Amino acid sequence: MVHLKLRDHACPYCPGVTFGEKRNLTGHIDTVREKRRDHACPYCPGVAFREKGSLTKHIDLAHLKLRDHACLYCPGVAYQTKSHLKTLIETVHEKRRDHACSYC
Repeated sequence: MVHLKLRDHACPYCPGVTFGEKRNLTGHIDTVREKRRDHACPYCPGVAFREKGSLTKHIDLAHLKLRDHACLYCPGVAYQTKSHLKTLIETVHEKRRDHACSYC
């Protein structure tokens, strides 16, 4: 299905929205159409997630303040997400400047 790009499962509510797997269609209907969120945050009133993994990540980042991504160059420096660490390494240590200032 994935490699053949077959998308046989069409949403009955959203014109033109199709999925390659039935479980993705079911998830779409649950979250987009029915606004279903079964995994509530025990710390944030009214905050809930469709997937347990999303709740776990939210708790780790927002409440436990876990910083699992340590910088190899800066002793004692760690970030919450891999993308934040990557940005640090590219901009500070590799001196990459991919976005030029239109005024300079």
